[in-house]
Amino acid sequence: MKTYQVEQLLSEHKDLLKKYSIDDKGKVAIEMYDAKSALDTLAKIHGLLIDKQEVTTITREQAAQMPTEELEAELKQRGLL
Repeated sequence: MKTYQVEQLLSEHKDLLKKYSIDDKGKVAIEMYDAKSALDTLAKIHGLLIDKQEVTTITREQAAQMPTEELEAELKQRGLL
């Protein structure tokens, strides 16, 4: 593969590469990003990974004492309705 073809190929996929170089003899050196680390970082930034999760419960007795509208709102908020 000729040098200009390698340069074109590398430039087309530069989002996957941390850095690359081509020496005087045409030898190519490539350093790539770690895909898993990149995905983990993006997921955390966008709130797709939850490090902590809060768990709350409503007992039957508490639910029985709540007005219907309040109980429905609570269940909808929790994704249970």
